[in-house]
Amino acid sequence: GHDSGAVTATLLAAQAVASATTTPPRLWLITRGAQDPDHSRAPHQDQAAAWALARVLAMEAPRTWGGCIDLPARPSAPGLPEEEYNTLAEHILAASVPPLGPVEDELSLRNGLWYAPRLGKAAPLPAVLAPLRCREDSWYTIVATPSPAHRPLAEHLIAAGAHQLLFIRDTTTGTPPEPDERWIKELTTTGTTIKVIDLTPAESTQDTLARATHGKPIAGVVIAPTPLPARPLTTTAPHHLAAAQATIDTATHVERALHGTPLDFFYVLSSAAAAWGATGMAVPSMIDGALTSMAANRSAAGYAAAVLRWMPRTDTGELTRRDQLMMENSGLTPLTAADVTQSMDVLLRADYQDATVARVDASRYAASCRTQTDRGFLDLLGRPDTTHQQDTAEQPPTTIPPLVTELLALDPGLRADRLLDTVLLHVTDVLGESSGREVSPDRGFFELGMDSIMAVALKTRLDDVMGIDLPATLTFEFPTGRALAQYLLDGLPTATTPQPDPTQPSIEGAEDALDDMSDDELMSRLLAGLATSEQLLGEES
Repeated sequence: GHDSGAVTATLLAAQAVASATTTPPRLWLITRGAQDPDHSRAPHQDQAAAWALARVLAMEAPRTWGGCIDLPARPSAPGLPEEEYNTLAEHILAASVPPLGPVEDELSLRNGLWYAPRLGKAAPLPAVLAPLRCREDSWYTIVATPSPAHRPLAEHLIAAGAHQLLFIRDTTTGTPPEPDERWIKELTTTGTTIKVIDLTPAESTQDTLARATHGKPIAGVVIAPTPLPARPLTTTAPHHLAAAQATIDTATHVERALHGTPLDFFYVLSSAAAAWGATGMAVPSMIDGALTSMAANRSAAGYAAAVLRWMPRTDTGELTRRDQLMMENSGLTPLTAADVTQSMDVLLRADYQDATVARVDASRYAASCRTQTDRGFLDLLGRPDTTHQQDTAEQPPTTIPPLVTELLALDPGLRADRLLDTVLLHVTDVLGESSGREVSPDRGFFELGMDSIMAVALKTRLDDVMGIDLPATLTFEFPTGRALAQYLLDGLPTATTPQPDPTQPSIEGAEDALDDMSDDELMSRLLAGLATSEQLLGEES
């Protein structure tokens, strides 16, 4: 495998500056060949992993963060040439002055030019996507210990015609967890052969694969690391990095064993939160950086490779209740199993090389991140969409939220009870009272156990249902359900529900048009609509 020395050194340096009790120095990470901005040379895996881990500092410890700067790989010339040294020194000194705009904390220097990544919306999906087809006589390899999180992937491959699936577990750091046999047995009832094997140092990976497949061809590979829980950088230890490195090494062994084999696809399924440098994602970021480098090296060599990322799911155990609320507060909604299933069907058939799936309020997410560091990486989020020129002289009228419309239609004497029910419903939800126990409307929120994260979550939800930006001190000024409901009642608008805009096209006859479509056309329209209307897809450039 690859030496993870650069990653360990980066972790220790980051922890040292983050724990400084006085004014901390800013940490700058200088790498060589971690990125490939001009498509001149595929990135180095260990350097890419260190880069990915370091950028988590921008969110977790912004006072200590300088940035990442990547220089060209020079394997035969150790040290730092004078020209590069002067350029770096000038940039770092200039960065000590607060910029007027976003902070460019992820930069690559190539031939005197600076390159910086940006997160933006993916290109629109085509109206009809080609079906994913697998070969009946070939094996499809999934590098992962089978878990319920991998079931949607297995089901998609089987639905596409795969009859033989091979799961490869990692055993380099001890005994891996036993696979969930229940859903595997359910899938084998369809006539699919599913094997679970281990890689061991005692046998070459090529020999292990040949023995498991009885010499039959492998036509596709999916690298799908098990989702990891969030862990602050300050509590991340070298043994966490060692476990992550074992995951990377297993994937590397499989890729090397099949490097010259023509494959229909080679997918890396990774973490969107890690790729975006989110809080608590140091170890997943390391894995994402290394595996993304692997995919880039395959692409540079002319082989199939794509990186597809998802935001965390609610059903995999990777998020605590607090994690979920923090995501919601920042404008992100955790994905459901249905989200992953539907978006996976789109991504596996679309021609994306590097794409992300997220339910995101772009403006809210960007604003939340900018309270820590105004990163240039997120500069395109929350800005007007200029990718398609449209006549925006006349904007449709702002609609009143459904709850407000309902309240205005009610008898004034009934509005208070309806609002109180809504407030208590959201209070119960953010507190995590899944038992159904009622929350007293006159009991204080903080007496009920509400903390600052929950308070922000409650405000965010009420912002959405009321269609206004409520004060940040909402739960402090109105600390009970009844007081809060009364405040919202007093602020109700008096305007009536707006009438339909006569300039908007009528949808009369739309149902007849749908009736004339084939089942395949309907499914393609629905899947394309899912990906675009809910803005599930984002692509890094």
